Amino acid sequence: MSLSSENVIYSPNGKWGIVISHEWHGMLGGSVAFIEQIHQSIPNLEQQVYDFIEDRLRRHENGKFGSTVVKTLPKMLMHVYGQTKAEKILQDIGINRKYWQTG
Repeated sequence: MSLSSENVIYSPNGKWGIVISHEWHGMLGGSVAFIEQIHQSIPNLEQQVYDFIEDRLRRHENGKFGSTVVKTLPKMLMHVYGQTKAEKILQDIGINRKYWQTG
């Protein structure tokens, strides 16, 4: 499939959706069953999340994250993965615990 612009694919009843960027990254959401099926189809999905964070969000010139990423990524990961998994990802990539507050 050749994509030259942003694309959105979603279920007719709104239970799942996928946004695909022209920059070859995307985000998906849906029920637990849907996400589990995606994980079965794409076994390295978790590594792709880490790769995206490192390749697209970490500044290549100094190896650090910009302030916007530091402020927004923890909340997004908490929303997507829940606290336990999000904290592991944040710890793995080196974002300070003080930014993990969900309040």
